[in-house]
Amino acid sequence: MDPEPAKKFTDLMIDIEGCSDLPDAAPHEIGLTFFNLAEPIWQQEPVNIAYHPSAISSIVLGMSVTTSTLKWWAEKLTKPLNLSAGDPIQDILFNIIADFKEHAMPDARVWSRGNAYDLSSIRLLLHRCNLEIPWQYWRERDVRSFLDALGKETRREQTHIASEDAFNQATSLSDAKHGAPPKADATTSP
Repeated sequence: MDPEPAKKFTDLMIDIEGCSDLPDAAPHEIGLTFFNLAEPIWQQEPVNIAYHPSAISSIVLGMSVTTSTLKWWAEKLTKPLNLSAGDPIQDILFNIIADFKEHAMPDARVWSRGNAYDLSSIRLLLHRCNLEIPWQYWRERDVRSFLDALGKETRREQTHIASEDAFNQATSLSDAKHGAPPKADATTSP
C-alpha cells in the first residue's frame, strides 16, 4: 500500500529578518509557515521552517546592509550578528522552492507582514540567482492590510525570530477569520 501523500496547504507565510530596512536587505533569517486559512490554525498541524542564510552570500549578490540596522540588532541580540555564519543564500532559495512544491498547493496565497519588505526581498534574491518564483505573483497578500480591513490588530508581538514571527502572523490571520482558540476550562480536569 502506498503511503498517503503529504497534505498540501493553501497558504504560506514568509518572514525575513534582515541586515537593512530596505527591500534589498541581506537576510540573516527566513521563516516559513505553511497553513490553511480556511480552517482555524489551532485545528491544523502547520509546517514551520527556519533558515539561517549567510548575509555575506546575499551581499555578494548586491543585497544591502545598513549600519543603523546592525546597531539595532546589536541592542536586541546577546552576541553580535555574524554576517558570514549560515548557509549560502542560493542553497536556501533552492530549499524554499522545494518546500513550496512539497507543502503548498500550486495556487497557494503567499503572505507577509508588509509586502514591500519580505516578499520583495525574496523575489529580488530569486531574480538575482536566476531562479523562478515558485508561486503565482498575483497570489501575494499582505497581513497588515487584511487585518486592517477587518478592524483587527496583530494578536502577538513580533519576536524578530523569523520562524516564530511567520507562525505568529499566520495565527493572527487565522484568529481574525475564525476567532481565537477556546480557553481550557480550569475547573474541569482531563
